[in-house]
Amino acid sequence: MDRAMRNYLIRRYALAPALKLSTHLAALGGLVFPVLRRAVKQPVFIVGCSRSGTTLFAEIFGERPDACNVMDASQVWDLQYYNKSADDHRDENDANFWEESRIRSSLAIRILLAGRERLINKNNQNSLRLRYLKSAFPDAFIIHVVRDARPVVLSNMSRVEKDRYRRGFPFGRFPKPVAWRSYMDKPVVEQFAHQWSDITAQIRKDGPAMFGPDQYTEVKFEEFCADPAGTIRRLDRFCHLPEIDRAASAIASIGSGDSDAWTIRLPAADLERINEITADQMAVFGYSTGAAR
Repeated sequence: MDRAMRNYLIRRYALAPALKLSTHLAALGGLVFPVLRRAVKQPVFIVGCSRSGTTLFAEIFGERPDACNVMDASQVWDLQYYNKSADDHRDENDANFWEESRIRSSLAIRILLAGRERLINKNNQNSLRLRYLKSAFPDAFIIHVVRDARPVVLSNMSRVEKDRYRRGFPFGRFPKPVAWRSYMDKPVVEQFAHQWSDITAQIRKDGPAMFGPDQYTEVKFEEFCADPAGTIRRLDRFCHLPEIDRAASAIASIGSGDSDAWTIRLPAADLERINEITADQMAVFGYSTGAAR
């Protein structure tokens, strides 16, 4: 048994039940001490299709002394995280009082233990839960990180191919679009092309409608890589966070964001199918299917 599979088994059958219990205890704590549920104020949620640069962006944007930067927290958000047939989509009908208390209190405990004021959380599955987030966290700020579909599709496929654990889940345990079941009989390249198109469209539809221009914004990963300091300053102001300079070493480690690996590694037939599936949605975000940007 390789290390990846061993770690998966530990996470699923040892850590997951313990975490599930802890979140329910946190929910009880939130009911007994309502101040716990109210501790999460103006959280910042970073969303976007998987492999769009959301993790790198969140790591650098969340590097600040007044914020608790929580990466993913997938099993806090989703008690059915390891259920292969479960949907990732969630809306306001799923935001019942117990679930809100469970999630808000669990995240609040992290903020309080860290001694921080604000929460920053990157979770790609939340790309399909903006209506739920509005109900549970009405004062939240949403940052949508979007990237050219072609390197995203290639990166998703490559990660699933390399990761034995992910190969056992639909869409590699990356976010499943609402219509994911209708894509399961298609080639994997088409599955991830539809994933990118559907998820970015879902975010663009629900984000502005639910949160409005004062709480929802978008950033292209390519633009972030070209001007990380300027992009971060803009988003600090947008999220009502004091402007601070991030570590120069972290900024310097960012690539150009315009990796052209897809032009070499994607077969012509695969590239053609990606372009056909994503062309309309690519145009919405100002990308051309004829060039890397």
